[in-house]
Amino acid sequence: MNADVEVIEMVEPYPEDEKPHYLKFGFEAMAGSKPPIKPLKANPADYDLVIIGSPTWNWRITPPVLSFLHKYPMKGKKIALYVSAGGDGIKCMGRFRKKVKGSEIVGTYIASDSKATEIPEQLTKWVTELTF
Repeated sequence: MNADVEVIEMVEPYPEDEKPHYLKFGFEAMAGSKPPIKPLKANPADYDLVIIGSPTWNWRITPPVLSFLHKYPMKGKKIALYVSAGGDGIKCMGRFRKKVKGSEIVGTYIASDSKATEIPEQLTKWVTELTF
């Protein structure tokens, strides 16, 4: 797509040694935690389409992505959403969609572990087929 790509980074990243603490992270996602994130290089409001992706934590988007949506409201924007999930990801995508009410969702994609080897090819195909 020749697109600009931004990574959502927390001001204070999760410590590397805490990665196995999925219960803590799942609780933070369930509680709607919004940790401080670093400013982006570009303003999402300046783009015709914003594609937002998140891993699934406890059937929810991650706290850093929630912080992004709070800091950069997508109301009135054309957006596409994708999630990666160990399961089917349907519940997480439903919740993700509710977090961007007022925007025009032009596409969604759920990458699940059950089709892990096909994800890069399918995600690339999905992105190139988005119409907006």
